[in-house]
Amino acid sequence: MDQHLIGEVALVTGAARGVGMETAAEFARQGAKVALVDISASVEESAQAIAATGASVIGIVADVTVEASVLSVIDRVSSEFGNVTALVNNAYAARGEDILSTSEADWDYSMAGVAKSAFLCSRAVLPAMIASHRGSIVNVASINAFRFGGHDSYSAGKAAMLSLTRTMAARYGKNGIRVNTIIPGTIVTQNWDSRIAANPRVLEELLPFYPLGRLGTSADIAKAAVFLTSANASWITGAELAVDGGYLVANTNLHEIAEGPQ
Repeated sequence: MDQHLIGEVALVTGAARGVGMETAAEFARQGAKVALVDISASVEESAQAIAATGASVIGIVADVTVEASVLSVIDRVSSEFGNVTALVNNAYAARGEDILSTSEADWDYSMAGVAKSAFLCSRAVLPAMIASHRGSIVNVASINAFRFGGHDSYSAGKAAMLSLTRTMAARYGKNGIRVNTIIPGTIVTQNWDSRIAANPRVLEELLPFYPLGRLGTSADIAKAAVFLTSANASWITGAELAVDGGYLVANTNLHEIAEGPQ
């Protein structure tokens, strides 16, 4: 594989497993030095697995909803690898369901894990990016930011990321910094295990909503993040890249369309 990210220093949050880990692995395959950050201690094992391929990788256990913790992460990455040139805000949290059943604590937890973490990490890496006149920030949002999908606080946090992307892209473009959003559809990771246990057909039932006929993988999002960071996307900023198999353009269950009045 062409290593077109040699010289880049990437930081990926929520990287202990799933989309975050695969994104970190893809950055490493493309030649970047990579820091995996997660509140779970298993992020260190994930980093070791990627490092075993010969990549320059570190795993850091940290709470990216706490400013002091984020600043400590940036200090460590800077001392070991240099200034962060690519940030992927992938961390998330989701508690509560509908507004009436969501407590204030649940709301704060979800918003902090999604929107606040992106704010804190972006603010921490921006000064060095501005000084060097280069950098890329990728915010991982969700189709929930556009369509009803449950978990109201999580969805609101993901929608906030869209606004944060536009704001930073407009404000810091003059400093050579690009900021974009990835909008994933249903991505099959370990997060689905409990729902599959409760309903073994749940993934099959989602397929009719996707024109391309399959659900997403962590690799789909990882490759999009690398693309948006790379020179191949050098004139792309403030964009919302849907990596969703066509979900957002389908409008409804395609089987219902096919079986409806002709």
